[in-house]
Amino acid sequence: MKIKDLPKDSRPREKFLEKGPDALSKSELLAIVLGSGIQGKNVQELAKQIIQKSGKDFLDITVGDLRKIAGIGSAKALQIVAAISLVKRFYQEKESNSQTALPLFSKAENLSQLQNRRYIGNKYKLADWIFSILDKECSGNSFTDIFAGTGVVAARAATRFKNVIVNDFLHSNHAIYKAFFDKGEWDKKKTDSIIQEYNLINGKDLRDNYFSRNFGGKYFSRSSAKVIGFIRDDIEKKKNILTEKEYYVLISSLLYAIDKIANTVGHYDAYFKKTLVDDTFAMRSIFPIQVEDVEVYREDANVLARKIHTDIVYIDPPYNSRQYSRFYHVLETLVKWDQPKLYGTALKPTEENMSDYCRNTAKDKLAELVRDIDARFLVVSYNNTYASKSSSSLNKITHEEIHRILSEKGETKVFEKDYRHFNAGNTDFNNHKEFLFVTKTK
Repeated sequence: MKIKDLPKDSRPREKFLEKGPDALSKSELLAIVLGSGIQGKNVQELAKQIIQKSGKDFLDITVGDLRKIAGIGSAKALQIVAAISLVKRFYQEKESNSQTALPLFSKAENLSQLQNRRYIGNKYKLADWIFSILDKECSGNSFTDIFAGTGVVAARAATRFKNVIVNDFLHSNHAIYKAFFDKGEWDKKKTDSIIQEYNLINGKDLRDNYFSRNFGGKYFSRSSAKVIGFIRDDIEKKKNILTEKEYYVLISSLLYAIDKIANTVGHYDAYFKKTLVDDTFAMRSIFPIQVEDVEVYREDANVLARKIHTDIVYIDPPYNSRQYSRFYHVLETLVKWDQPKLYGTALKPTEENMSDYCRNTAKDKLAELVRDIDARFLVVSYNNTYASKSSSSLNKITHEEIHRILSEKGETKVFEKDYRHFNAGNTDFNNHKEFLFVTKTK
């Protein structure tokens, strides 16, 4: 497959520009350095072959080592070795100018941040716009992100509001919230040491396990899948010597690590059918957020709405028929670790946590939530995907219906912004906009 035939969000250069270097795997970053592939092999396949061959010795690779790889001549070998040498030179100079040398991966920017994951509906790049409107239109001390997804809106809210509630009914999102937001006790040196040990594991030395038997050679390389399964099993075995916070820090660090090498466009509804799958698994710690008062829930949003009082509720429901629990079933299985029987080409378990907001009942469920929640301000996010070629991408609720439902609670204003959304496939959708409905209740 040629690079131009990949979805735009899966092309290394476009992905780097859209999401930054943390969203790319090692082989994708190397592909950008290489620039082009060779006859019969695109640049991404070539980069993966180089990474696989060099393994953990990549930083010490030589021109001679690279020229042993079929199709690699002096020019491309020099590109790679020169880039490595340049980074080493700058790092050595930085070390020599510092009284206390820091390990290369100790700084916060080298840890996994909350937003560093591929997730449909991620609001990270819209957060500034959302809060610029909230700052003008809303007031109060408490904030609820009731369909929190990645949690980035709740994280921003935690810097502005005294009390914050973050909720999502996916097990994987709940684990991430517990790791990033929970104020429980944890020993960073302890979890860092465990992660360091995990990074020394070679998949070739391991037996097959539940994860590699099901997902190896498909969503992940066989070797990486064996490592992932081994680590997940080991975290569970260590549970009695870990605090709850430490447990979730390790689980979340694993989730962020596999996201970088997954052989997908960013979700697990399907995987690329190709011979070379990224085999560069590396785990690094997440970077928990320092917050004062964040309550973490894993409940149906409509059920939670009847239990809480909040000044501002941010409502960002699923927009279309794509069920998040199905899109991220691999992450759900990894977190729950119940090792269910899997079905179909995509290897999904039986259905669980299916949202009514992805069905024709979406309008009625939104009306119910709006009616039941005790809040001074209601803020609803939605986009304008009403003419997509893909039926599964079509929105379930019209803007007119949203406005009518909210207007029954109070005066409603509508704001809009041009925004190129995360595209999970090949759907081409022009004039995409994000809309924000803000209601001050009566």
